[in-house]
Amino acid sequence: MVAQGFLLRWGIDYYDTYSSVVGYNTLRTMLNIAAITGEQISQADIGNAYVESSPDSDTDIYVAQAPGMAEMDPHEYVYRMKKSLYGIPFSGRTFQRVMEEFMTGLGFKRCVTDKCVYIKWEKGERIIVLTYVDDLISLSLIHI
Repeated sequence: MVAQGFLLRWGIDYYDTYSSVVGYNTLRTMLNIAAITGEQISQADIGNAYVESSPDSDTDIYVAQAPGMAEMDPHEYVYRMKKSLYGIPFSGRTFQRVMEEFMTGLGFKRCVTDKCVYIKWEKGERIIVLTYVDDLISLSLIHI
C-alpha cells in the first residue's frame, strides 16, 4: 500500500503533525550523566513503528486499491486503513500516543520539561528512556 500523504490538506484532512524528538540539551545532559557515572547507554530501533500504531478514532485513512487486488471498481471504492502508514503527516503523532500509553503502562513517568523523556525509579534502579521518532536511547543505574 502506498499512502499519498502529499494529497492531504492541513486543516481539512488533518490538524496535528508531531514526531517525538528529544531536545539536544536533554541528550547532552544524559551523555554527561553517563560520562560521570560510567553508566552504559543503550539504543534501540522500533521496527515498523508507524505501521503498528492505529490512527485516532476521528481520523480516517483511505488508500486506493492495489492493482490486481481490486474486488470492486477501483474508481469507485477505496480501502479504509486500520493502521497508520509511513508518508501520512500525522503518523508520528499517532505513534507517539502509542508510545506514551506503553511507557506509562510499564510504570514510567513522562518528564515535564521534555515530553520525549521517560523516567522510572524502582527499588534502587533508575531507568531513563529518550525517544527520537522511532528510536529509543536508554540509560540505567542499578544499585547493588
